[in-house]
Amino acid sequence: MKRILFVCTGNVFRSAAAEKLFNFIVAREGVPAVASSAGLKAARGAGLSKTAARFLSSRGVTELAHSPSPVDQLKIINADLVIAMERWQYHFLTDNFPAHSFKFRLLTSFSSDPALRNTDVPDPVSGEDAVAAQALAMIEDCVGGLARTLKG
Repeated sequence: MKRILFVCTGNVFRSAAAEKLFNFIVAREGVPAVASSAGLKAARGAGLSKTAARFLSSRGVTELAHSPSPVDQLKIINADLVIAMERWQYHFLTDNFPAHSFKFRLLTSFSSDPALRNTDVPDPVSGEDAVAAQALAMIEDCVGGLARTLKG
């Protein structure tokens, strides 16, 4: 069973949405993998973003309970693959957990669109609907690509 850790900043939108959607897809497809998520500056006390929850519900995801969690060494050690949403997060992880850098990837490295590979998933913290929609579309594409990669 592959253990995936999705990482973003606050762990209320991007990494949380990736976790929920990935777990939904791999359960449906029979891929032996499970995901969790964490944030570099986890927003304790917050839950899953309402925008992300609506998107996930529209895709059939029913498990929407979420409590933001900070990245820590134990999570990094226990993961087989640690996936960052942005390049600065990837660099933060490699700088702070260098012994595990072989596990780190950008989510967009799994994109079906070669032009998007190794780019950043935008942070919808601004509250702009267009940015949130772009982020969610990228997450859906890349999480699907990751699941297909793991399925073989």
